[in-house]
Amino acid sequence: MRRNLFIIFILFCFVLSSSLVFAAKKDTPKVRYMDKFGKPDTCWITVEQAKIDHKAKATVSLFNDEKLAAMTIPLRFGDGKTPIYCDSVIFTKTRVDYFQLKSALIDSTNQTVLIGLIADLSGKVPALAEGKGEVAHMYFTMKKDAKLGGVTIDTTFINPSNTLKLVTENVKDIIPLWDNKMGQIKFQTAK
Repeated sequence: MRRNLFIIFILFCFVLSSSLVFAAKKDTPKVRYMDKFGKPDTCWITVEQAKIDHKAKATVSLFNDEKLAAMTIPLRFGDGKTPIYCDSVIFTKTRVDYFQLKSALIDSTNQTVLIGLIADLSGKVPALAEGKGEVAHMYFTMKKDAKLGGVTIDTTFINPSNTLKLVTENVKDIIPLWDNKMGQIKFQTAK
């Protein structure tokens, strides 16, 4: 049991600390693609939004062609002054619903969300199988007096050393491709 906890702790430290190598500087999402294991793993975000509502739902999805033990997904949804709030991040009915550690740290001041996922903390839970699908749902509310405009959700660097990263079962890191072409939240004109 202690051995398993020690391995999980090392894995968690590896995920959090090794990200610093790929970060250029704070607030600059300079993500370098790095996947030596077959097809390019890809993470993407899509936004669903009704035209008359001040709410939006963003879905984070992932394609992976190797088993994954952990991942960090740091996201930015504004510049600190953008008229939007992240209300919650939900993992229910996603590919990672069974993971033992699912965290989402929402920073309303900096308008960031740090999603951290670890499949196994007990030695009994399998890694995420190869596949494609949703891993998180994020819910947003816009200020009612927001002027016409929008913001595109993007990956970012979050201190101390978090960048977009996947970790395989044998603790090899992967920097996936990132696609946010469908990740824009639009603001409505105040009425």
